[in-house]
Amino acid sequence: MKRLKPSRSALRVAILCTLVVSLQILLSRWLITILIPDLDRRLLVETVEQLAFLVAVTLLLYFLVRGELRTHARTENALHTSKEQLSESEEQQRNIFDATANGLIISDLDGRIVKANPAACAMVGQNPEGIAGLLLTSFIHPTYHARFEMLLESVKAGEPLTMQAEALLQDGTSFHIEIQGSSFSYDGQPHLLAVVRDVTEHVRAQYLLEQRVEKRTEELTTLLRVSQQMTSTLDFEELLERVLTEMERIIEYAAASILILEDGQLRTVCHNGSASKETTAQHRLSVERWGELWATMTIGETLIIGDVQADTPLAQTYRQVTQHLGGDFSDARTWMGIPLIVGGHTIGALSIEHDQPHAYTSSQAAMALAIANQAAIAIESARLYKQARRLAVMEERQRLARELHDSISQALYSIALGTHTALALLEREDPARAARPLEYVLSLADAALAEMRALIFELRPDALEKEGLVAALSRQAEAILARYHLAVETTFCEEPSAPLDVKEALYRIAVESMNNAFKHARATRISLRLHAQDGIITLEVCDDGVGFDPQGEYPGHLGLRSMRERAAQIGAALEIESAPGRGTQVEVRVCLPSGA
Repeated sequence: MKRLKPSRSALRVAILCTLVVSLQILLSRWLITILIPDLDRRLLVETVEQLAFLVAVTLLLYFLVRGELRTHARTENALHTSKEQLSESEEQQRNIFDATANGLIISDLDGRIVKANPAACAMVGQNPEGIAGLLLTSFIHPTYHARFEMLLESVKAGEPLTMQAEALLQDGTSFHIEIQGSSFSYDGQPHLLAVVRDVTEHVRAQYLLEQRVEKRTEELTTLLRVSQQMTSTLDFEELLERVLTEMERIIEYAAASILILEDGQLRTVCHNGSASKETTAQHRLSVERWGELWATMTIGETLIIGDVQADTPLAQTYRQVTQHLGGDFSDARTWMGIPLIVGGHTIGALSIEHDQPHAYTSSQAAMALAIANQAAIAIESARLYKQARRLAVMEERQRLARELHDSISQALYSIALGTHTALALLEREDPARAARPLEYVLSLADAALAEMRALIFELRPDALEKEGLVAALSRQAEAILARYHLAVETTFCEEPSAPLDVKEALYRIAVESMNNAFKHARATRISLRLHAQDGIITLEVCDDGVGFDPQGEYPGHLGLRSMRERAAQIGAALEIESAPGRGTQVEVRVCLPSGA
């Protein structure tokens, strides 16, 4: 039993009583004997003194007992108040435990459930009486048992428990949960307090987010692949086929066409579907006939008609367009039109059909527009390249026509004239005089032959690769002699080992330099040298013409700029030394990389 300690008031009263009793014993009889000698009076006084002492002791005992009673009462009141507060606190804890929306489970450190709140019982489909005594792992998917057991060992060491798992109930249903717990004292023993939350929606949202990220990554990868496919060729027809092929990999369709705007009409330039290419190649229709369909695409928006056989204005317009083109829309149910825009201008459109209604979504439309934007740039580049090639072919034909007119046609005319002269002399039976025009005809034929060989060499793309740079320069020197009757002094090394683009650039620079020497410098002598040593190829063209200022501007003459551009393309150094009256020297040096 707990030993009770006396209060301070009780100690003070006890000490006072002891002093009073001691004084009464020591002083009363001595004073009474001295002051009252009469025995009878002395007895009376002693009796009164005894009564007074008894009253004083009684009063002291009264005050002592009253103080102790008051102290006890205060103690009892404080104890009662503490019990009430403790009871209220326990009641609040029970209410909080029962009312918490998250599942709360108290278990021993082996995972056996001691108590669970209603939320936890509802979560696992048990009542409070039935859940007690079960193991926590009975509600966790077996996949997570090993991890849970490992975390329980950590809880015994004082570490918190945090994990996500999949709850598996007896009826086969499952959901995702998050368990957070820590060790605490319950009934004087260490237990685990676990907070269990249903995080199925969070896991689902995270899964959907990962799906969106994966889809977006796939879309970006697709756009990169499409971009690489479209930029890998400048052939117009091949590019159109690639656009429709790449579009089909991303968006399923029954038929697709590429339409290009030409002179106010949309012309089908490529088609993939049941209709023949011969039929679709004749499809041309003015933009006015396309009406609202074309107007929507010109502002950069993708247009989707969910059901082309419906009675909506856009569906009716689509059917009218198809009828004007001579097509059959009975198999088409969904149509999507994607504009092809370059530099803010709509150059055409992609037309895509599906045989099911409402087959395309807004996300597919956005993806199709992204592909169409890349396709539009590639198509425009291919068109410009095609036009540039056509212009280049035309310019080359005009150049060859000029060359033929200046050399071959005049040579043939002179040959014909010399032949007629020889025939006339032979008819006059003067063969001796006919020999001279025949020799002249022979020299003209040799010159024309050299000129033709040089022109044919330039017309054959593979001639430089097959015959080499030295042979090409030799033929060009022969052509200069035949064309301008100007001898070219040549000094060539062995055929250099260089890439074809280097040889072609050196050849074109040499041709331009020799043509300039005769046409503009009015040279009487040309020297052509080719030297290769230690990986450095040097081409040198010198003439004794009138010269010029290399730093000057010569509008309309592109020869110098062309030579500089060709030299820059192969990383060569081009030096042109000239001055009025001092001739011209053109030198090109190109350093080949090791192993070239």
